[in-house]
Amino acid sequence: MKNNLYDKSIVFVINTLQYGGAGKMIRFVAETCVDYFGDVRMVCLFDNDGQNKNEMFPCINMGFKYTNKLWRFHAFRSLRALFKRIKPDCICAFVSDVAVLTRFSTYGIPSVFLSAERGDPYIQNKIWKILTQIAYATSDGCFFQLESACKYYGNIIQKKSSIIPNPYLGKRYEPTSIFNRKKTIVSAGRFEKQKGYDTLLDVFSHVSLIHPEYSLIIYGDGSLKESYLEQVKTLGIIDKVFFPGYISDVAETIAEDGIFVLPSRFEGMPNALIEAMSTGIPTVSTNCSPGGPKYLTNDGKRGLLVEIDDKEKLFEAIEYLINNPVQAEQIGLRGMEIVDLLDKIEIQKKWIDAFDKYLKQRRIA
Repeated sequence: MKNNLYDKSIVFVINTLQYGGAGKMIRFVAETCVDYFGDVRMVCLFDNDGQNKNEMFPCINMGFKYTNKLWRFHAFRSLRALFKRIKPDCICAFVSDVAVLTRFSTYGIPSVFLSAERGDPYIQNKIWKILTQIAYATSDGCFFQLESACKYYGNIIQKKSSIIPNPYLGKRYEPTSIFNRKKTIVSAGRFEKQKGYDTLLDVFSHVSLIHPEYSLIIYGDGSLKESYLEQVKTLGIIDKVFFPGYISDVAETIAEDGIFVLPSRFEGMPNALIEAMSTGIPTVSTNCSPGGPKYLTNDGKRGLLVEIDDKEKLFEAIEYLINNPVQAEQIGLRGMEIVDLLDKIEIQKKWIDAFDKYLKQRRIA
């Protein structure tokens, strides 16, 4: 990759590196930049002191708390003071609310400012839509995972944007034969309303009546865990549903399971689905906004798609995969196409070329 970045400095800003797809992706981008920028740093708004000591780059952990009503004011002042002190050539903020806060803290500072959208802009309320529009419109460049997310913001922002999907970061798997797969339905994600696990639990209670040999495993944790435990008790499936906790490697953990289900109500580009598809496990996903599962499954060809909260269709999709093992195996094998589609090296090149472009546009590179 030809560029002039080796003597430049870049600072990434995110809420936390500890959980979720955004943390995983910003770490991937920052680690990529270590080989091309002279100085790479990370600012984490909510990480506690002592975390992330083993990164390839310095991490500044500010330790703010959501429970502090004034945390945004303190973060604004702290970020502004930091940027004035270290004078980075480029600042890149991941996640829309972090980008808004960071952009407002950089007014008058000459660094190139870049915003990276990682979620679903269509769920924003009016106030956050306006704030995000301002932050993105005044950024030197914006990054989106999907064309559909970029189009939400209109022509001005589209013209300064780069579309870069998430990479697949794992190893290549030899797919397990459908006849050797476990009698399990699995999922992985945060226990929040967004992820739709309440719907999956309801649907599984009906699947379990027909296929009592199947169990449901949901990896993750979050604020709704107790609610899910109560729901499982009410549905009478407490002996069939398991919540083992958070896992760092979805693909390795579920490679021999039976069916992967992503029941989300909205997503960016779901890393859990990417990792699942890489193993050859047949998948069912909701066709949620702004279109990550639709893109990954090639409009339902590499994995089944159902509409959000459509319990009947989700039940039918799971039943189809259980009752049609040959077709289920073919769907899983087609899903493995994403390993090449989301090639890590190609996506690294896209990021570095984009940083080089945006810096040159401001005549910093």
